[in-house]
Amino acid sequence: MHLGLGRGIVYARDNDTGPFRAAIPDACLHCGAVDPQWEGTRAVYMYELVNATPDREFYRGEILKALSGHGDDRDAVQCFRLASYMAMDGDDRARQAMYEAFRPGPRMAELMGVDFVQMDGMEGFLFAAKSVGAMLAAGLTGVDEGYLYSHATETCGEDKTGKALRSAGESEPQIETYRLAAEAHREESQGDSRLNEVRGLTWPELKSRLPELAAFWLRLWGEHADSENLVLAAHDLLAAETPEDRLQYLRVFQRRAFPLEHSCLLRLAEHHDEKVAHAACIALANMADPAIRELAFRVSESCGVGREHSISLLCRNAAPGDDEIALCWFEKEEDPHVRHRLGRALRTFWEQHPNVSTEVRMLLSHYEKGPCSFCREGVLSRLLKLNALPDAVREECAFDSDDEIRELVKCQVL
Repeated sequence: MHLGLGRGIVYARDNDTGPFRAAIPDACLHCGAVDPQWEGTRAVYMYELVNATPDREFYRGEILKALSGHGDDRDAVQCFRLASYMAMDGDDRARQAMYEAFRPGPRMAELMGVDFVQMDGMEGFLFAAKSVGAMLAAGLTGVDEGYLYSHATETCGEDKTGKALRSAGESEPQIETYRLAAEAHREESQGDSRLNEVRGLTWPELKSRLPELAAFWLRLWGEHADSENLVLAAHDLLAAETPEDRLQYLRVFQRRAFPLEHSCLLRLAEHHDEKVAHAACIALANMADPAIRELAFRVSESCGVGREHSISLLCRNAAPGDDEIALCWFEKEEDPHVRHRLGRALRTFWEQHPNVSTEVRMLLSHYEKGPCSFCREGVLSRLLKLNALPDAVREECAFDSDDEIRELVKCQVL
């Protein structure tokens, strides 16, 4: 269930789920997605699973009880989404419980707010917008004022959404606060002016703006920088004295090879600051050197910081037989987030070092153990291309937590 494999639903339809009476609510109330930006939640999947059991009313009751104590996290998003499916299936107690329990925090307010749009259209949108506007008026940081508005325009129409916001804002200051912020966000997000601006900066110009730039912009700049500016950034990394500066400068080399002697990066890869160590490993994965191969084995065997980069470090530094070693590192990892990163690197390893005799075994292992449904789609696409998808896996894919996987297998059958 936590992986979102379709066999959970297949099992629930054909077997006694009584032994899982505690496990099913846990999977409902805790989002199992390791990469929720791409995977979303497991709500649709868990709703189907719950409805396949004879104890569906018990599980629905557990979901509604959990609404009132929700936090500002992905678990809350999944819980509200499950309740919204209940409401849209005609359960009025679920709709009422959602309106009464909605006290969002800044991080997940908009992701939860879209459920009200799905349930009740414009009325639901204005309800959610008022709550988000209240947080903006209170000066809370981290509020995303773009997603809810975008979803409302797609659902209700752009003209209707704009008119409703302006009308409601005349008497509701919090909605007016939301409207102004959402429209400003929309104007700012249109076009690529900032993208071109950041790409065009020299290193001294970028360096002066580091405090205001997120990691994405540093990676982007490093990817497109000319060699002269990249060398300037590398010299500053070698001279950096604080973990904060080292981390910022390392981010420049996430997609480009470090242009100077890299023994400094090898030391930073085992730095006591975990963020610095992670960033150094990512930078080193762009390079080939026997010392980097040694680092890959060292961080994997340490079971500590950096082990999720071990396969990436090995990709440009591989020797015959390393495909078995990489697969072993993936299969023995217990932490789902570490296994997620290892799994992505595992497929890259096979792309760079093809081995027909072991690829299918690698792909099936990734399917079984990979915690990310988005990554699983790529694995299944490759298995289909190789005509190596087992019938049992094909059957359960029709109930996978990822809609694209369901469609992929359905289209292939047709």
